[in-house]
Amino acid sequence: MGLGFFDGFKMGLDLLLSMLTAAALLTLGIIIFFGVFIIFELMMNVLRKQQLRESGILEVDKMPGRKFEEYLQALLKAKGYYVQLTPASGDYGADLILTTKGKKVIIQAKRYKKNVGVKLYKK
Repeated sequence: MGLGFFDGFKMGLDLLLSMLTAAALLTLGIIIFFGVFIIFELMMNVLRKQQLRESGILEVDKMPGRKFEEYLQALLKAKGYYVQLTPASGDYGADLILTTKGKKVIIQAKRYKKNVGVKLYKK
């Protein structure tokens, strides 16, 4: 009978721990590598958000839907709101959840070239 997921996971952790304790230099190298990686990702995230906030109308007009939602998130966060993006699909039309003073506001953001709305059918 094969190993279960948790047994295999524990074996992997045991192997990693034994490798790290066997070579202090390797441990230090891994810590530095991941530390630099995390710092780099944080810096890139800050730069992306700053770039989104500074986007002008010409850039906004060219944004695909998800990037437009991220743009709105960056703007609203800069105004002091707590803003959460919803998943790209299966969100029942909600794109952002804005929380302020104990209230939640659901935002549906659309950036289309054509009019958006419910079609009226003639009888």
